[in-house]
Amino acid sequence: MFYSRITASNRHTIERMWRDGATIKEISEVVGVTASALYRELKRGYDGTALGYGRSGYSAEIANEDAERRMAVALEARRRPRKRHKKPEGRQAAP
Repeated sequence: MFYSRITASNRHTIERMWRDGATIKEISEVVGVTASALYRELKRGYDGTALGYGRSGYSAEIANEDAERRMAVALEARRRPRKRHKKPEGRQAAP
């Protein structure tokens, strides 16, 4: 598989399939992401509940808000100029 971003519609598909009891492998094949990316996504969208069969709850809305927040932080970090350290003046190398 290659890198692909998880969209809002993918998150709703994940939420529905996860609630219906689909496996990680089944969901990852439908959505088109790796299993590890899906595990991260389920962690990102944890809603504080537990489903009846030992699974933690997942909310597409919570995951989407978190992803948008992370994207905004990353874009802001790219816009900020890097701090350049000036070399100290008057210092010379030891002989």
